[in-house]
Amino acid sequence: MKVCQICYTNESFITPCNCQNCVPCLINWFGIKNNETQTINFNCPNQHCSYNYSRQELQNICKYPLYEQQLSEILLKEYLKNQDIRPCPNGRCRNFGFIDLNSRCDQLLQCTSCSTKWLDISISSQAVQLEYGFSNMYFNIKDFIYCFLFTNECPQCGVQIQRNGGCQHMTCKACQHQFCWYCKFRWNGHMLRLCSFSYATKMGIFVYILMSLLQTLGLLNTVLFLFSLPFKWFSFVILANSIPFGFVVGVVYFCYGFSHLYCQWYKKGTLEVTISTVSLIIWYQLHSLIADIFDLSISIYISAVMWEGIIAVVIVCYLFRQQLTWIVFPISAMSLLYYFGLNGLCLLCWGLPIMKKQFANNKYLFQCAGYLLFTILNIFDLQEQIQQNKISYIFSLNLVYILYVEKSRIFDYIRF
Repeated sequence: MKVCQICYTNESFITPCNCQNCVPCLINWFGIKNNETQTINFNCPNQHCSYNYSRQELQNICKYPLYEQQLSEILLKEYLKNQDIRPCPNGRCRNFGFIDLNSRCDQLLQCTSCSTKWLDISISSQAVQLEYGFSNMYFNIKDFIYCFLFTNECPQCGVQIQRNGGCQHMTCKACQHQFCWYCKFRWNGHMLRLCSFSYATKMGIFVYILMSLLQTLGLLNTVLFLFSLPFKWFSFVILANSIPFGFVVGVVYFCYGFSHLYCQWYKKGTLEVTISTVSLIIWYQLHSLIADIFDLSISIYISAVMWEGIIAVVIVCYLFRQQLTWIVFPISAMSLLYYFGLNGLCLLCWGLPIMKKQFANNKYLFQCAGYLLFTILNIFDLQEQIQQNKISYIFSLNLVYILYVEKSRIFDYIRF
């Protein structure tokens, strides 16, 4: 009798590698590895042992009925590596069958267990494959666009991977290859500062191809006209009406980075009051200019602005709730470029999360550099910008910042 080194129970079983592991511990070990990775390696639980179990050895070890179900689940992934094995598409059936890859068959396949019938396109003739492709063209195009926009393939094994958050450091579960999500270079030796330029280049090529295709088809002006209304709506509603709130919240978050006692007292007292007052004054002056331009009374205009703000908040909240935040950022970005030109481009780069992560080693210096850049760009035509009611975009960085970078963290600090 020997003592298992994992559960410390007496066990008479001797493993092929002479390590002291009982059968239940081996089964649990292989089951955990099966759930964690796409490709399972049947290695010994002992980290100092390099022995790998074969399928035949596993079947000999787990020959008792108690372990048959667990063994079948563990070996299922190994069997599915074979291209000639087909699982039954019925979710309630766990049957598998074998097909001949060297012959073409246009007939329906039938499960021998539940009698479910389906068509396997991979073994069908070219005529059937073309017919199936044309009949499902809409779904194929939709899947292609979705995979192109929201997934990346592993540069080593080609498996499609979807990223639902986190950093750009990705690890493929199929081959354990580590790479960058944006540039797909190997993570070891990866240069973060060059990554954003590589990603921007790829997206620029995609936008150029799309714009060229629309221009060739004669649809470019139509698309620009359709998107002109969202541009105007986001510019006047989001950039003009929501900026004071974003500016206040951004400055308050800025103050939360300090840890000194006098800063704690300062940020709790006069700072928020001062910034709120200044932002409201700026907001009032901007909308007074708009009211004078359209010959409206300030009370009527403020009431209209309040309704527009309510509609904007409802729509933005709905998009965030439905996981459609990718709609908000492109429209906001295009509106910035459409109306503010070079200033909008600088503001867009200033607010992009990837730019902040790659170049903002000190976020305070990054903020100061951004304000300095805007000052240099506008120092000669600042009065003209005020007359055109475009000075407010200077503060919209904070709104973009809290919405797309720190939206969850900042609201944990602030209690309304």
